[in-house]
Amino acid sequence: MKKISLIAAALGLNVGLLQAQEIDPVSLKTATVSQATAGESFTVRLFIAKNSNVEGFARFHVDLPKGFEAEPIDAESSDAVFDFRDQRVRFVWASLPATPEINIAYLIRITEPRLKGNLQLAGRFTYMVGQERKTADANVDVTIVPSPQVAASDAIDIEEYQNEDAQPQGIFPDVAASDAIDIEEYQNEDAQPQGRVFPDAASVASAVGAGSKSVNTFNIFVVRQKPYMVDNEYYVNIQVAKSSFSGSGAVEEELAAPVSKIEAIETKGAQFAVNGAKLSFTWAEMPKDTGSFVIAYKVTPWHGNAPLSIRGIFTYSDSSGNAASVNIVEREVDFSVHVPVPPLVAAYQPPEAPVVKQPASRPVQRGLVFKVQLLATRQPVQNRDAYFKRYNVNDVVTEEVYEADPRAYTYKYVVGPFRKYEQAQSYRDQVWRKGITDAFVTCYYNGNRITIQEALMISNKKR
Repeated sequence: MKKISLIAAALGLNVGLLQAQEIDPVSLKTATVSQATAGESFTVRLFIAKNSNVEGFARFHVDLPKGFEAEPIDAESSDAVFDFRDQRVRFVWASLPATPEINIAYLIRITEPRLKGNLQLAGRFTYMVGQERKTADANVDVTIVPSPQVAASDAIDIEEYQNEDAQPQGIFPDVAASDAIDIEEYQNEDAQPQGRVFPDAASVASAVGAGSKSVNTFNIFVVRQKPYMVDNEYYVNIQVAKSSFSGSGAVEEELAAPVSKIEAIETKGAQFAVNGAKLSFTWAEMPKDTGSFVIAYKVTPWHGNAPLSIRGIFTYSDSSGNAASVNIVEREVDFSVHVPVPPLVAAYQPPEAPVVKQPASRPVQRGLVFKVQLLATRQPVQNRDAYFKRYNVNDVVTEEVYEADPRAYTYKYVVGPFRKYEQAQSYRDQVWRKGITDAFVTCYYNGNRITIQEALMISNKKR
């Protein structure tokens, strides 16, 4: 390791070194340039020194601010799977190599030539020692100077650039002063604003040729997959779970972000229309051959990877003139396998989950498995079977205890395991229709909960 430090110093590199207060089974060194020019690229190398008892699943991640992108440099040589999405660099190992040192490298491109200031690369390596999850950090700073082609007056600090307005003036010229809404008020606004974005059920029903009576909405549930970006375009997939319902219907969505183009990908026979930042799928007669189907469209944002916020409503009516509407809810799900869109590597990145505390008598589930989480509480659920039977859940519900901090525990209730992600998705859809609309798929590798992204990366690695 001394040799690495000497080489880095000789080349004028800036080296960030993790110094643990106690002897740690892992130590990290990050080597990179001390200064980089905006509009150009530079290399970051991570040296991981580990003891022989550090093995199994591991990951390294570092977040980059807007204006920076990353790509791998020979990630396969370290048995790692690389991914860069949502401004996070990730290296994931299904099983760490047995070698005492692992070297990984990635290239950072500075895509905004105006940037200047201090770039903080705060990397975290998460690994296992036995059944205990541990972390090690490696931080290093790089000074960014603007491109020589950028005038000094046009240079912008990295932090300031993160807050730069991404909405060109005049994109929404028709918004009246009376319709303006405060940011804080908007966060708490009901998902179906009256008279501004979506009409009520009765008026939409008349538009599709029906009356204003209400129909039973229990078996109709419409879910939007959280939009994800591929090649600077957002993909939006919507599942309509309609059970045996047949009749006319319409999906209406409004985008709360400036866009340059909206295109249909899969309509399932609907008439597709776009009006500014609004779009609709309209069926005179909805598909009858299936209890659920998926439609899709893609959005080209006006400015790079500007966040995409969407509000939607599904309105429908039957042959007797009964009509109703339901809000479209957004979930961390994957419908990409059902429509001709780029696959989701996974945009979902929940907070790091602690190791599940399982009774010693319960064997650790080896390999990659999936479960469906129904509920999370601070206190254990009394009479668990009776509680979930209220929702017509007759399957075995398992309690998992997670240590959030030394003074508190979180109880999570799951059904599974499922060996295939699609099986867990199908079960989650069933419990959604039973009223547990916050249920979601969770992933485990060798008994430890991991993110959906990491699970898909491991699954793809094994194919």
